[in-house]
Amino acid sequence: MTEVVNKNDQELPREVIDMVNGSSAEGGLLKLLENILVASREIGDNLRSCGFSSNIIGTVNEFGDAQLDVDVKADAVLFAAMERSGVVHVASSEEMPHEVSCHGNGYSVAFDPLDGSSVIDANFAVGTILGIWPGDTLSNRTGREQVCSLVVQYGPRVTAAVAFNAQVTVTGEPISFEITMLSTGWMLSKPCLSIASVATTFAPG
Repeated sequence: MTEVVNKNDQELPREVIDMVNGSSAEGGLLKLLENILVASREIGDNLRSCGFSSNIIGTVNEFGDAQLDVDVKADAVLFAAMERSGVVHVASSEEMPHEVSCHGNGYSVAFDPLDGSSVIDANFAVGTILGIWPGDTLSNRTGREQVCSLVVQYGPRVTAAVAFNAQVTVTGEPISFEITMLSTGWMLSKPCLSIASVATTFAPG
């Protein structure tokens, strides 16, 4: 497994830190995002260095999907990040689809550790999907209650599309943006993301 190296001890760009209001920052949202980005770097580095393999390991998850080595290892990296943050009460994933205590307080997180892992051998892009809710449970929560969501894409570049609910931003407005992983942290690569009313989508595979 590739060792995580964070040369400046800070993954979050200053522009992103400045988007979040004081109460949310004090409540640990930025700390959680920092740990998620550290985990995303670890996953991305291991995908590129073959630290995680695409071998089937002989187990299935609770949805009946055959588990790959990369699924299980990415899942472990993210659960470790949740616990390390100290602000996650429970988390749940596609590989562990029940609430797992992370011994913190403030947020609950649901995630797919590596969506599309079955196409890794074809060298297609794959990703991590996360939703963050305030409070100590994921049960009976709606998407609108999320304070933040992320889609991390591991391809030629590692990028993360991030969305903040209006309740956590300085402006009081929802914000969506893209950040891109560099060797020394992440940079704000697209300050504003939106879904076009008309678009053409190409999805290989």
